[in-house]
Amino acid sequence: PLFPFGYGLSYTTFKYGKIQLKSSAQTGETVKITVPVTNTGSRNGEEVVQVYLKKQGETDGPVKTLRAFKRVYIPAGKTVKVELELTPKQLEWWDSATNTMRTMPNTFDVMVGGSSKDCDLQKKTLKLL
Repeated sequence: PLFPFGYGLSYTTFKYGKIQLKSSAQTGETVKITVPVTNTGSRNGEEVVQVYLKKQGETDGPVKTLRAFKRVYIPAGKTVKVELELTPKQLEWWDSATNTMRTMPNTFDVMVGGSSKDCDLQKKTLKLL
């Protein structure tokens, strides 16, 4: 493909600040993610903030999977604190032992950015206990 998933043209540019999320959570708990996004251009614009997951140590599963996104309007030169949630349903992963999708203790790479392209994503580790 010519463009990564989630890529979009805009009349402005955006810069992502540092992701904030807990490093661990209980299985069945909703995980909150916060990231400041700054419109660094001279025009107002909208950005789609995307959250991808990858299960650490997974060799058969997806490289990354989109689990949450939010479209935000950001005036030129302003910063918006974007809050997203990963519910227990969004934290489900395939369990080959039971042949079901379910939430279970895992360690995930949580990636946040404006497209699926690796260099557009910031990564943090989340451990479900």
